[in-house]
Amino acid sequence: VKLQSKDDETSFTAINPYALRNYEFEIPTYYQELMDINDQSELRIYNIMVVSTPIETSTVNFIAPIVCNMTNMTLSQIVLDAWTYPMYKQAEKISDFIEK
Repeated sequence: VKLQSKDDETSFTAINPYALRNYEFEIPTYYQELMDINDQSELRIYNIMVVSTPIETSTVNFIAPIVCNMTNMTLSQIVLDAWTYPMYKQAEKISDFIEK
């Protein structure tokens, strides 16, 4: 997924983390309230990927997911607590999650 600014040339490449690994976290109450997330909300989760060549050297930021509430078209990047989620890092090589 490519997130492109409407105002300038800023863009981010994002990836569906569930295509790579088991990925679970709790959305903090602050963000649930900010984004009006409820049981009926359609959520999509992405992680920023830094694309490199070859693709196997690309990295994914699993510690700061992007949460999209498609129901009301809101988006936030949530920085997870490293103590609570020690299994997620800021720059994990994609090669660790794809078959060779």
